[in-house]
Amino acid sequence: MACATKAGATVPHSYADFEPFCIWKREEECDTLIIDLQEFRKDQLKVQIDNQGTLTVTGERQKDGTSWSRFCRQIKIPKECKANEICAKFICGRLHILMPKKVVVPVEKELWTTGECVPCCGSKAAKWMSKINKTMVVNVVLAIAVGVALGAYAECKYRPLITH
Repeated sequence: MACATKAGATVPHSYADFEPFCIWKREEECDTLIIDLQEFRKDQLKVQIDNQGTLTVTGERQKDGTSWSRFCRQIKIPKECKANEICAKFICGRLHILMPKKVVVPVEKELWTTGECVPCCGSKAAKWMSKINKTMVVNVVLAIAVGVALGAYAECKYRPLITH
């Protein structure tokens, strides 16, 4: 790439490639890649994701007359991240790339919430859940029977006597 001078002649650009300082902040719900780019502006940066799950961050800025500073950083997006929800924020000279994680529900928790026996019925959790489900059914039936009996007793005991 070249730029034109006042006399119409072209002067080639000289590029200084560099590797920006990066740090990962790992949390339960989201991973964040923070890239230190103190001398850059937001409009000098580009963040892209390709179909193969690679995140590419590039930046280019003019240092002086014909010298430029640039970088290109590529990161493979982790499989546990929701690629369609990745977003980037440029705050105080740092680019924050947020990568929300997919929610993974453990089998035991899934059994508890659905109350169903999943195909892994040989597991301790599945056997335990089937015992709990049977116990719950028995308790519900008993509660209904007790309620009906108490209702009948109350109706008989406190019904006004009909006199003729």
